[in-house]
Amino acid sequence: MTDLIICGASGRMGQRLVHLTADAPDLNLVGATERAGHSDLGRDAGVVAGAGELGVELVDDLGSIEGGDVAIAFTLPEATLADAATCAAAGRPMVVGTTGFSENELATFKQTVATVPCVFAPNFSTAMNVLFRLVEEAARILGDDYDVEVVEAHHRLKVDAPSGSALRLAERAAAGLNRSLPDVVVHGREGVTGERTQK
Repeated sequence: MTDLIICGASGRMGQRLVHLTADAPDLNLVGATERAGHSDLGRDAGVVAGAGELGVELVDDLGSIEGGDVAIAFTLPEATLADAATCAAAGRPMVVGTTGFSENELATFKQTVATVPCVFAPNFSTAMNVLFRLVEEAARILGDDYDVEVVEAHHRLKVDAPSGSALRLAERAAAGLNRSLPDVVVHGREGVTGERTQK
């Protein structure tokens, strides 16, 4: 049995993770966090996620949760940085799907988790990870005779741009062309820009 802590448990991905954990016979939810001031604090994480009562109260302090073999974080960069520091201090492994890090935040994050096992990816889909590799290979084969452009569409609640998946596609294309992405990239939107307005 693996004991999990889900950080950002009231978010879209957090709720999905709570559901999956509740349904998995070899997983046990022992903790769930949300940002300070969130309206769901104090509520049962399972109830919030629609998975039924699990006896796990949403708290705003990861350090207050005892146990937990691994913490899973799909949050905003600021929260993930704080969670990474807490996990590193406790020697707790992490799985992180947070996107929207600035260059400095990403460097800080990687340095912070260097002492604990950490799986970090902008997208955990098998198909997307195959696509990342194919894009790099295509860019290498096609070379400078072709331009690379990544265009994406998202639900209006997506707060960071470009998405982690789009950024990883661009990184892999740049790698295939033997270029540094920061030297060649042009963004239409960048950073944590907030929810898009409904039109």
